[in-house]
Amino acid sequence: MSPMGLRVCRYLPSIVLLMVFLFSSFHIHFGNLTPWKGGSFGMFSTIDSFESRFLKFYLIDKEEREHPIPSPDRFYRLVRSIRANPDQEKLSDLALKLLKVSPQSLRDDLEGDIGQDHRSIRVEVWRYVIDRENNQLKAVKWMEETKSEPAR
Repeated sequence: MSPMGLRVCRYLPSIVLLMVFLFSSFHIHFGNLTPWKGGSFGMFSTIDSFESRFLKFYLIDKEEREHPIPSPDRFYRLVRSIRANPDQEKLSDLALKLLKVSPQSLRDDLEGDIGQDHRSIRVEVWRYVIDRENNQLKAVKWMEETKSEPAR
């Protein structure tokens, strides 16, 4: 083998490792992926995973009161997809779909009366993080989307 070929062979593993690191870092920071996706370098040093994310849903009535509702079973796959790889477009899609659902079917699981109808739906994505100052696990809101019905 030529001296140039030996030199390339010597640095090739380092170059490939650097490329994998840059690719993973880009997707973690700009693609809302967890370090676990793709076997990234930080995969053993983070709690950010599918299991550490959850969604909250709220009906907002005409008096602007918020009423939490349970996760709707009919959108199970979309909810799982958002938990695994959250983005604003999927969140908006889910909020629009929830807004089109019959208000009564969303309210069936609620206790008490929330008024005659709801005007808006808010969907929030939360995740667990470690508060390093207090050494505590806490939930923080990561993103949200609110969709409203047109005024009648």
